[in-house]
Amino acid sequence: MPNLLATEPSAYLKSAAHQPVHWHPWGDAAFTRARTEDKPILLDIGAVWCHWCHVMDGESYEDARVADLLNADFVCIKVDRDERPDVDTRYQRAVQALTGQGGWPLTAFLTPEGEVFFGGTYFPPEENHYGRPGFPSVLRQVAGIYRQQRDKVAENAKAIRHHVAQSLDEAQGGDVSATTLERAAAEMARLFDIRYGGFGTAPKFPHPAATQFLLARWHDTGEHWVRDVVEKTLTGMAKGGIRDHVGGGFHRYAVDERWIVPHFEKMAYDNSELLHAYLDAYAALGTPLFKRVARETVDWVLEVLSDRERGAFFTSQDADVRFGDDGDYWTWTLDEVRDALTDDKSYHVIRRVYDVETEGEMHHNPRKNVLWWKRDPAGDDEWPLLEDALTRLKAARDRRTAPFVDTTPYVNWNAMMASAFLHAGAVLDRPECNALALKVLERIWSEAWDEGRGMGHVIGGPSRGACSTTTCTRRPRSSICTNPPATRPGSPARSRCCSTAAGRTGTRPKEASSTWRATAPAPRISRRPPSRCRTRRRHRGTGWPRCCWHASRRSPTTRNGAACSPASSPHSGAPRPSWRCTGRPYFAPSIGPSIPPRGSRCTGRAAPGGGRRAICICSRSRRIARGNSWFERRRSGPPRRCAWARRAPCR
Repeated sequence: MPNLLATEPSAYLKSAAHQPVHWHPWGDAAFTRARTEDKPILLDIGAVWCHWCHVMDGESYEDARVADLLNADFVCIKVDRDERPDVDTRYQRAVQALTGQGGWPLTAFLTPEGEVFFGGTYFPPEENHYGRPGFPSVLRQVAGIYRQQRDKVAENAKAIRHHVAQSLDEAQGGDVSATTLERAAAEMARLFDIRYGGFGTAPKFPHPAATQFLLARWHDTGEHWVRDVVEKTLTGMAKGGIRDHVGGGFHRYAVDERWIVPHFEKMAYDNSELLHAYLDAYAALGTPLFKRVARETVDWVLEVLSDRERGAFFTSQDADVRFGDDGDYWTWTLDEVRDALTDDKSYHVIRRVYDVETEGEMHHNPRKNVLWWKRDPAGDDEWPLLEDALTRLKAARDRRTAPFVDTTPYVNWNAMMASAFLHAGAVLDRPECNALALKVLERIWSEAWDEGRGMGHVIGGPSRGACSTTTCTRRPRSSICTNPPATRPGSPARSRCCSTAAGRTGTRPKEASSTWRATAPAPRISRRPPSRCRTRRRHRGTGWPRCCWHASRRSPTTRNGAACSPASSPHSGAPRPSWRCTGRPYFAPSIGPSIPPRGSRCTGRAAPGGGRRAICICSRSRRIARGNSWFERRRSGPPRRCAWARRAPCR
């Protein structure tokens, strides 16, 4: 099986096409092969801008010995997290539930059904002094556990799935009150770094949303400490090496608590949010430094990260030019600064202000310096020299080979940057920002939005975020579609990503059905039928789930025996079998509530923390209190009511 990434549109996947690992792109073929060969799946999720993704590629995936281990014992899938944020989000949650942390590269080990049973982020080629195990030893252990301890693998996968479903659902509703806001501000104060600004310790990430929240909090309450937190944080980032003092814009995060040494990749979404934060802070506080930071960020986006002619914002700029250089494009030796500046005065001003010394901050090359603002110029006469020196440093850096810019115009990041540019146009009085933002939004509306399919993921690309048929308004959760275009008699045309096989619905659909193929972990009973779908909220006093998708009576493709079974569309207009408390088995879904079909018995999951498989039966017996409900059958003792999912009453 060769490496299959050469024909993929993603720049990140193409960069791995030469590797000896037999990579698959994300899709049905890889999971089918894993089930056929009974092998676990290695899932690697990264991005073209990710420094450690390229490090792991060079150290491990380009090593023939590691590739032999992978090709022999695993089915390997590589995913670009920018192309598939839905896949990345799902597996980030699972690995976070397992290890307590996530990030890129994400290295997850899956069952052939797609459930995580082990994972992590970066693994070095050999065990290091930080306690990370070597990648080859991890591969051997995981392959051995999968072959010899299949029960343990299934147990781990189930536990991770339960934790993700119950504890890591960011969409859960909640009440926002004055107490909630006070508690949030107090927690931010607890995490605040009083010495250098920001929140937490190394590695230190910008949190622009937190600074905007606190700025609004200061406006509402007038508490001085809130303003101090905002000013200290934004000033620390503005003076630190996390900001590009030569070209403008921000790198992704700092590896130290002082904001000096960054990871050098630059992201569109980071800079759009930081631009909002600095514009808000300048408008509220009037600090000249914040205006300068915002102005230089806009200049960098206009120069590097945008297509002003067509109307688009690009995705990112890489940290490195080649494997192992570790930010050499962005850093300076003392000799490089001297060569770029022709006069001694400018040279000494740059050295003093930006702490350029013989020994710099970069471990791979100690002569390299990250420019960070250590002290102000000594007098007013040095400010013009500093500005002129920065201009000449930029000209010198522009002659270097620049890191790769991913020019993919993702809709969500373009919208974020367009919002920031409209904000900048108002605060900085820059009409060109307004013009570009409106041009981008017009292009999103004209090229990415489709009335029948919804919003696309890439400007000018196919819609991926919504069901592509004209009779279904949304793709189900935990699903993926990969098949090429196809049509069948009597059904609307489908896009290239619509599958012809239904998910695990408990009944076998006809081959002619047209629906989305669910991937594990997925409910045994589909809660969203394939066509003419609409939501129905739970009615008080019934067992209907909050968002139960049911088939329309007018849809010819949702009759019983086709894509929708009585279990998947209990409210379908098609005829249903008579009610009995015994009949074909009904399996409760892995995620979310459900409604048992008529004429069935339940063998669903146990209640949280129960540790046993619940076997639910429908009973009208008078010996059981509240007999018109679903109950758990127990080996001893009286029956208990099934509490995990709301059950439809027996009628």
